[in-house]
Amino acid sequence: MNTERPSLPGFVETLNSGNLLDAMKLGREALKQFQQHQFDQYESGAAVSGLIKERSTFIDQVLKKIWKHFIPETTNITLLAIGGYGRGELLPFSDIDILILIEDKELANQGISEFITFLWDLGFDLGHAVRTINECFEEGQKDISTATSLLESRWITGEYELFQEMQTIWNNLTFWPSKDFFKGKVKEQKGRHKRFNDTVYQLEPNVKESPGGLRDIQTIYWVAKRHFNASSINELIQHNFLSSEEFREIEAGYRFLNRVRFALHHMRNRKEDRLQFDNQQIIAERFGYQDTPEKMAVEQFMSSYYRNVHSVVKMNDILLQHFREELFKQDEPEIISINRQFHVVDEFLDIKHQDVFKNNPTALLEVFIILENYPDIRGLRSNAIRSISEDLYLIDEDFRKNPINKALFLEIFRQPKRVNAAVKRLHGYGILGAYLPAFQKITGLMQFNIFHAYTVDEHTIL
Repeated sequence: MNTERPSLPGFVETLNSGNLLDAMKLGREALKQFQQHQFDQYESGAAVSGLIKERSTFIDQVLKKIWKHFIPETTNITLLAIGGYGRGELLPFSDIDILILIEDKELANQGISEFITFLWDLGFDLGHAVRTINECFEEGQKDISTATSLLESRWITGEYELFQEMQTIWNNLTFWPSKDFFKGKVKEQKGRHKRFNDTVYQLEPNVKESPGGLRDIQTIYWVAKRHFNASSINELIQHNFLSSEEFREIEAGYRFLNRVRFALHHMRNRKEDRLQFDNQQIIAERFGYQDTPEKMAVEQFMSSYYRNVHSVVKMNDILLQHFREELFKQDEPEIISINRQFHVVDEFLDIKHQDVFKNNPTALLEVFIILENYPDIRGLRSNAIRSISEDLYLIDEDFRKNPINKALFLEIFRQPKRVNAAVKRLHGYGILGAYLPAFQKITGLMQFNIFHAYTVDEHTIL
């Protein structure tokens, strides 16, 4: 096993000599060796979080060497990493997304074309754009995905001052102000979730795009970066948007999902983000899960997967709602009292004080009756969502035996409207599983046959 990281001297010397054909061959070999080096490290137990950073750094070095050969130092051009590459995160077969920033389109030289062609010849799965700062502004205004790529762009080489000038785009009050950017990313996320039927519990989920996938965490990061200029989600702790425990929960989900995605790339030897049945069984074995009389190894692995993505969905819900409250708060919020425990603040239901559920655990069910009967309420405030999560432990055997709670639980299902939304919320916030231990046992449970598209719990709810 070769765990030594490949070096580039031979490739660089041949490139500088002008022998592009031999340089291309040496470059391809160096990339191949680096890929194998990473897979060797992975199989030896190296942390995926470190490997995806290492790959980004290695690609930086490759691009700098090639850029130096094709682009004269006196040229006022700069090379930027965007997308996942911009965040410094590259999976083994991720796209290499770059932006070449130029001062004047008419001054663009032949070297740019040769640079891009050489990257293609090396075998890079390349996404690229060549733009002036004005073009970045114009294209970014038209498309929020383009704007997002500018938001997380990272300088690699070239004229640094040009990169700094491009970053001032975000100081323009007309270029995706925080409110508009937030609304755009939420709309984008809703559309993405809809493509996956708005459920975490698909039997063959997409690790990147499905609800609770990596994109949901990245959406939080993008909104935080736009609003606070945060360089990481961790900085939300400083802004009182996030507790240390919640950050650890998000971080654990992110690491788990990246670990699964890396394993998919490794085993398929290509870009692969979908956890198909055969992928699940192989990954379960590689992650060390073993069959038991109660549960197959693959079922244990997928239970871990669903637990992690459910946690991501919950934190995404809390944080995006928290941002909504921050961005759209009124000087004089509209507050409508419902009863002594709940009120509506700017169209979202909230608890009147932090001990509502501790003082009256029955209120954990009352929330859903209120949501069913007040159609103008758009959902729960982040404070209420957090409190439900923190106080789930109150649903114990005494709670279940309480005749008032029994009656209230059944009443949720007897309402004339919005039962579907209420039951999905009951499940999403963990109350359904806490109240019905039998239901908890089937939460995230999968059946390996072609007749089911969802886990047992999701199938039952549908």
